[in-house]
This record gives sequence, C-alpha cells and structure tokens, in this order.
Amino acid sequence: MFARRIAALCVLVLVAAACAALPPRLLAPSVEFAQVRLVRLAPDETRVRLALTVHNPNPRDLVVDALEANVVVEGGQLATGTLAAPATLRAGADSRVELDARTDAAALIGALQRVMRQGRARYEVYGTAFVQGVRFALVRSGELPVGEFTGSRP
Repeated sequence: MFARRIAALCVLVLVAAACAALPPRLLAPSVEFAQVRLVRLAPDETRVRLALTVHNPNPRDLVVDALEANVVVEGGQLATGTLAAPATLRAGADSRVELDARTDAAALIGALQRVMRQGRARYEVYGTAFVQGVRFALVRSGELPVGEFTGSRP
C-alpha cells in the first residue's frame, strides 16, 4: 500500500514538472497597414513593398517564420505579399514588418486615384502569420491619411 502511494506521488510530481516545462500559450499579434512603396512599375510586372506595424502582446520577443497578407484599399484589391526578410517582434511593442508584393499597374493606379479622391486610405489587411511554429490569422481594417499611405509624410 505504501509503495503504491509513493508511486502515485512520483507520477504526480512528474506530471507537474512536465506541465511546468510547457511554454506559455502565445497571444496573437495584431497588425495594422502602415505604408505602400513602389519598387517597380512595368506593364508586365508591378512590385510594391508593403509595410505593416505588428504589435506583440507577449512578454518575450517572437520570431516571425512566415507571413502572407492581402491588402484591400478603398474596396479594391491592392496587393498580396509575403515576408520580405526575417522579422523579430519585440516583446510588448510595435515592430515594422515589410512584405514584398506583386500587383498590377492598373490596381496600383486605381488605388492611388481612390485614395487621392478620398483624402485618406481605408484599408483591410487579412492573411496568415506563422510565429515560432504557431499559425495566427491576421485581420484588420483601418484608415490612414494620404501622406502616411504613400510615405510622403513621416
């Protein structure tokens, strides 16, 4: 009887130790569209660099393994992009993350015309990020002044 209690106690101690070793669950980062920058404009291929501001609510830095996002501006699809370079999200802070994106000249020109007419850029960002092997859905809508959208204002 005594041996069974000791064995049960040992099992409980091992289970508790295993649970303590598990990393805490990651909180989902949030994303905001920050800027679009023209990289190449050609009839057959238009490339832009999309800048996102990503907030990491976790108490430790996180590494973004992959990120793909779609950006819609004033109701029209602007571009789809993927992570341009590895990114580390600082703990409890905002980090700038850049995406290399392809679009077509007509979509880019149309978005710029709509933004200039409205005096602001209403946007939607949606996609997926893999952060340290964990998949997160990214969804955000918001609005930027024209100068911030085009990068003509700091």
